[in-house]
Amino acid sequence: MKPLIHRDFPPEELAAFRKAVARKIVSMRLGVPAVVMLEASLPLSFASSQLLVALAPFLETFAPSAEGLAKLRAILENREELRKLIEEIERMEEEEDDGSS
Repeated sequence: MKPLIHRDFPPEELAAFRKAVARKIVSMRLGVPAVVMLEASLPLSFASSQLLVALAPFLETFAPSAEGLAKLRAILENREELRKLIEEIERMEEEEDDGSS
């Protein structure tokens, strides 16, 4: 695996990636555990993003490329982006619940 390279991504590129990650999490029925974990990591969001190096093999499920992991790192190290990811997961969970009712 290539090393994680830090770089800035255009906001629309991060938004599309954020939606794809949220969709994958919700489709795997991991919405609630993911939101709990992400909420708990908010105070330490930058430190949490640094764990990507150690967790890269597991995270390949959600971001199968080095660029995808770099985008995930960009989201996790920015509290605003992290909150948007949480909101996206919650929104998709609600839509799924409404659709199954």
